Amino acid sequence: MPVITIARQYGAGARIVGKMVADALKIGYVDKELISAAAQRLGTSPDALAKRDERPKPLRERISRMLQTFLEKSAVAGSAGDPFLGPTGMEMLLSRGYPESAEPAVTEEQEIDDKRFIAIVRTIIADLAAAGNVVIIGRGASIILRDKPEVLKVRLVAPLDFRVKTIMEVDGVSAKAAEKQVIETEQQRAAFIRKFFKADVASPLLYHLTINTGLVSFQQATRMIIDAAKTLESG
Repeated sequence: MPVITIARQYGAGARIVGKMVADALKIGYVDKELISAAAQRLGTSPDALAKRDERPKPLRERISRMLQTFLEKSAVAGSAGDPFLGPTGMEMLLSRGYPESAEPAVTEEQEIDDKRFIAIVRTIIADLAAAGNVVIIGRGASIILRDKPEVLKVRLVAPLDFRVKTIMEVDGVSAKAAEKQVIETEQQRAAFIRKFFKADVASPLLYHLTINTGLVSFQQATRMIIDAAKTLESG
């Protein structure tokens, strides 16, 4: 039951490699977008869901159930003074990007939102890891699961020019815009990890394996991760 977390520098190809790994191992793939999609389903009737998506994804449904359980527990906690967080609030929290999440909380309401946000993320990551058979991209998963030696923790890196070129190709933007996007996103991700985990995302001590996709192809990186996962699982 392999569990693989992939942290990354922006533009190093983590989503591409992560999906290739998941496909090759025939296991689930989770990133921020899938978690947000699962949150959007909360409080929605089965009929409405059927109209929205005739082919529900089991992993997304599993995350939705996790979130629903979290909401139910929050409702109970509300009686002890913690305001109830409803489906809409859950969706808004989990749809936040790094810019919003990494900003320091300056009001009591923002502090409460931050605590709820990281509690939800920790719960999702822990539950996904417990179930097994999944690749998890970002969201501090490598740190959340740092005490789980059976979880393969990978970080993808690449030179700045490589990452700029990747973003230019994927997003169809100019070199100047891509470089700005890469640098700002990296700063925001680092701030996110410092804020919520008091850690340095670049520390090699957090990972079993760091791969430079500027030196190896995405296909080679995929094979390296699969080999490492199989080796770790075999003991």
